[in-house]
Amino acid sequence: LGCGAGRLVLKAALTRKLGRTKGIEKVSERVQLAEQALNKLETLVATPLSWAARPEFADSDFGDVDFRDATAIFMASVYFPDELMMALAHRFVELRDGARIASLVRFPFDRHGQNKLSADSPLHALRIINK
Repeated sequence: LGCGAGRLVLKAALTRKLGRTKGIEKVSERVQLAEQALNKLETLVATPLSWAARPEFADSDFGDVDFRDATAIFMASVYFPDELMMALAHRFVELRDGARIASLVRFPFDRHGQNKLSADSPLHALRIINK
């Protein structure tokens, strides 16, 4: 989420055996850059790239995307407002068991200690655990 010009999406697709990689970006110009980078990459290599599935890029608002089937989500969330982070957190509790979420910043409820959530909140599943 917030894939920008698509570098991480392309790297993941090139270096891992993934069934699907999809970058979601709200800024149309960045999505165009990501698609241009993908096309350029495919024309520069001598042999065709063997994608498990060709990477995709979507010009979308996060609220319009169904990512319940995702197994891993990376959020370039440095500039995401707290309201968006909380809205995403509520959607992430619908992910399948074992799904991984990586974020550049903590969720708002993890910045100030355990007392910010009710004891029965499903958002506890998203807490960062320090080991």
